[in-house]
Amino acid sequence: MKSGLKLRQRDVTVFALAALFSIAKCVCAKANQFSIRRYLDSMKKLSAIFALALLQLSVIAVSIGEAQEQDSFPYHLPKEKPDRKMSRAMERIYTDYSAPQPENNELFSQFKYTELKGFGYHDGDGTISRRDPSKIIFENGKYYVWYTKRHSPVPPVGMRRAAEATDVIPSADWDLAEIWYATSKDGFAWEEQGVAIKRPEKPLVGWRSVTTTDILKWKGKYYLYYPGFLEASGTRGDDCPVQYSEDGVNFSIASIT
Repeated sequence: MKSGLKLRQRDVTVFALAALFSIAKCVCAKANQFSIRRYLDSMKKLSAIFALALLQLSVIAVSIGEAQEQDSFPYHLPKEKPDRKMSRAMERIYTDYSAPQPENNELFSQFKYTELKGFGYHDGDGTISRRDPSKIIFENGKYYVWYTKRHSPVPPVGMRRAAEATDVIPSADWDLAEIWYATSKDGFAWEEQGVAIKRPEKPLVGWRSVTTTDILKWKGKYYLYYPGFLEASGTRGDDCPVQYSEDGVNFSIASIT
């Protein structure tokens, strides 16, 4: 049996003994005010109440212990329904649909999914992340896309442990990230071009992370707008700077008037 469950059972035992002691004191203090029959009736009622309370606390302790024993849900969604407790929404993905992944489920999408070429992920060890792509635009004979990229020495620790994040340890997938861009001639084979929006120096907005951008072309200029983080995700929200470019490659902070 897990240590978390043992701890809860110990707490229940301590509480039960304390409750029993309090009941005994109450009975002794009032013994002279009742007849023997009334005394026995009172003891029966108190014993029943005490037994019910102890049973309820035991059930709560077991439930908490079982919850502590269960690990977090897998990072990659399993193809088959895992043997574990899940929310009703997660269960419906496995019971009400033909497949949990959208590319394998016709009810989710009729699009054809094709793996893109040109992006490496360091054998999937969690140190490289690309996510949150912008709208794809076609300019000068090429497709352009901007996206969030993180390349950190270690994988994220998770937003629940955001206080443990440092300048080299990210809290979330988009922490310690910058905005990169890539180009393609056919939309399938891509060539990563480099950083479009770097993280500025501290304490400017986005020094911690710049993420989740989108592109807007207006009056011959290209605008990128994106969240900028001043602290690790999980400790504070974000701000939203805007940068513009004449050529879609070199961006500068925009002055909005």
